[in-house]
Amino acid sequence: METAIAAATIVPVSDALISEAAELRFECRRAGHPLAAESHAADLWIAASARHISAPLLSADSIFEDAPGVARVTL
Repeated sequence: METAIAAATIVPVSDALISEAAELRFECRRAGHPLAAESHAADLWIAASARHISAPLLSADSIFEDAPGVARVTL
């Protein structure tokens, strides 16, 4: 577990990340994707962070499936 955590990328909050999250929420709302819902705000930040650094998002959570511009890798 420590090795996996040490290999994780930390994405600091920035104006660019905030803009990315806002844009992703807009795109999700327009597409009818559930990430736009308030109940998925934390998931939206996770997806926006991955998209912001152009990294794949490793997750078994189906909420990220077909999220605009997010490359999801399933476990």
